[in-house]
Amino acid sequence: MGFLDPKSYEDISKGTTIKALCPKCQTTKQKTNHEILKSLELRYSYWIEEYQIKKAGIYPAEHSKEYQIIKCLGCETITFREFYRTLEGEQSTAREVLYPKRTFKSLSAKSLPNLPDKILGIYTETLNSYNSENHILCAAGLRAIVESICTHQGIKDGPLEIEKPTGEKVSVKRTTLEGKIYGICEKGILTKSHADILHEYRFLGNSALHELEKPSEHELKLAIEIIEHILESVFEMPVKGNVLKARRVNTPEVEPNLAV
Repeated sequence: MGFLDPKSYEDISKGTTIKALCPKCQTTKQKTNHEILKSLELRYSYWIEEYQIKKAGIYPAEHSKEYQIIKCLGCETITFREFYRTLEGEQSTAREVLYPKRTFKSLSAKSLPNLPDKILGIYTETLNSYNSENHILCAAGLRAIVESICTHQGIKDGPLEIEKPTGEKVSVKRTTLEGKIYGICEKGILTKSHADILHEYRFLGNSALHELEKPSEHELKLAIEIIEHILESVFEMPVKGNVLKARRVNTPEVEPNLAV
């Protein structure tokens, strides 16, 4: 196999419309139209020698990789795309890599405009870790979110049910994360069933990152959904309730028209 020097082509795809997943529009689980704003393509030509029983030949081949800046034509979000293409004889293959990384299984961030900046940053990085299949980092991020919620709410402990050697079950206060989870429940923010589910996740019970067991994608997805429910309950629902209350107070009641 012999290689020739690569050739570069700038903006050869500029202005082209392609289909790609958008990090904001991907909740529809459909690819949307994107415009290529800028591109740089590198093409590598080489020769492939094939030897068969009754046939020998030399076939030209070409491999290209293109770096693209793309813009969603729906929400106008700008992202980065790598596009790889290989042509060998009559066979061709192609693949793409999107940044930030995303697939049809990727999770999109919920709209949480009242989330404190610190918690929002942890939440965003946790979702990015999940979408990049960095499961241990995602688990650590989920733990950090729960800890941050507890700090924000002034929750320092919570009741845990333990079993004595005699078999008797008693409730004791614990300052561990498991205890704080039930403290969130005790404050009425989280349901008992959701607290029980979070308690089952071992990755929320280990404080040291090197002790974390790699959780499954399914476990992480469920944990993210429950924690998003907590975030909405703590930071969004009170604000929405106050807005509705203010509207009701400021809107004069209209007497019903009883005329026939």
